[in-house]
Amino acid sequence: ESLSEQMHNADMEAEELRGRTGELDTYGYKNRIPPQTVYRIQSLFEEFCKEILLPALPDPRISFTVEYDEQKSEADVIILYNGEPFDPQNTDNQLSWKIVQNDAENIVYSEINEAPYRNKVAIRVK
Repeated sequence: ESLSEQMHNADMEAEELRGRTGELDTYGYKNRIPPQTVYRIQSLFEEFCKEILLPALPDPRISFTVEYDEQKSEADVIILYNGEPFDPQNTDNQLSWKIVQNDAENIVYSEINEAPYRNKVAIRVK
């Protein structure tokens, strides 16, 4: 049977972002997600949220959601964030962007209007 649940969905401000990778590790273990996939999700979280978004957002509000389908062995990450429209591929931090691309099969950016969020990135994890 398919497992597709939100493993981690937290509205985070800058000071809350530290220490979240341990939570992702715990969720991965509880949901029998392969360690390599958990590592990629943690890497996406660190590079995307900490290294790309935090420096770009003056007053960050970030929602990071992971959905895992056990039958298909597929993990999706949805990141919502506030601020002006900001496509992450336009970041000044190209090193972190390359790491994000390495961990992803597919990355889709869109502008949204779901207060307080204005930006959405959907990532299929490798």
